[in-house]
Amino acid sequence: MDAKLYENLMRRIPLFQELQPGEMKKLLGGSKLIRVRPGVTVIKAGIAGMAMYMLIEGRVRIDGPLPGGGSTLLLEAEAPSVVGEMALIDDGARTATVTTVTDCVMLQISRETFATLREQFSPAAYKVLRGLATTLCERLVEKTNRIVQCFEAQQ
Repeated sequence: MDAKLYENLMRRIPLFQELQPGEMKKLLGGSKLIRVRPGVTVIKAGIAGMAMYMLIEGRVRIDGPLPGGGSTLLLEAEAPSVVGEMALIDDGARTATVTTVTDCVMLQISRETFATLREQFSPAAYKVLRGLATTLCERLVEKTNRIVQCFEAQQ
């Protein structure tokens, strides 16, 4: 795949929609293409995150840990989408495990690459941060609604 195809895929992901072609090129320039077979854990809950992954081809399963052990399916994500985006802004432990369901092609964008863009005051970094803030707000609202539904179901 070439850079133009990556750019077209990234345009379909809300996190990257505000980026101009030159900004997209800067972000892509620091990425690494990886191919992963089914059943491979790409992100492990409890381990510090070092990169975000843009899913170009394939499908992944995202599982969250349960108190006392085990895990539960949170969602399945298909290309094009991103997983592990918190690693770009937080060096804390991952909160979910991401495992490939099918053969996958991903772009790995490291926290180090993203930090370099931020330190250079690249508009790309700030546009991605704004996209992350929107994504995180949406997820917070969704989780809050789930918690409320759980309490309502118990009454």
